[in-house]
Order: sequence, then structure tokens, then C-alpha cells
Amino acid sequence: MKKINHLLQLGSILLMIGAIILFVVASKSVKQVGAPNFDLTRWEDVDLFILKLGFNCLIGSFVLSVSSFFFSVKWLNKKENK
Repeated sequence: MKKINHLLQLGSILLMIGAIILFVVASKSVKQVGAPNFDLTRWEDVDLFILKLGFNCLIGSFVLSVSSFFFSVKWLNKKENK
């Protein structure tokens, strides 16, 4: 049970790092959105894909963190009952 919890935490950390990297890569395009000379046609599909992938990594990291929390609570309850 402890090993599963560690793997969930590691996966959560890796997904969070991946999300941060993807958001940093797309930040140049995102900063231009409110500018007066902003042209939506210059946005490429890659920028949108990177933003969607970063958001999905962020959600995946959150899900793994919540599952890790539940596994740790379950593990502590089993340890307490013994």
C-alpha cells in the first residue's frame, strides 16, 4: 500500500512539472492575447494543443494527488486497526 502511495505521489509530481513546462512554452502566445495588435489567425494549432495538454496534465496531477491522499488515509486506518 505504501509503494502505491509513493508511485501516485511521484506521478503527481511528474505531471505537475510537465504542466508547468507546457504552460511556460505556451506563455509567449498567451501574453499576446490582450494586446491591441493581437491577431487570432496567427495562433497555431500547436499552441492550442500545448495549452490543452498542459491543462490535462494539471488535472491528472490533481487526481493523482487526491488518490494518494485517500490511499494514505486508508493505509493509516489499516495501520491503526492492527
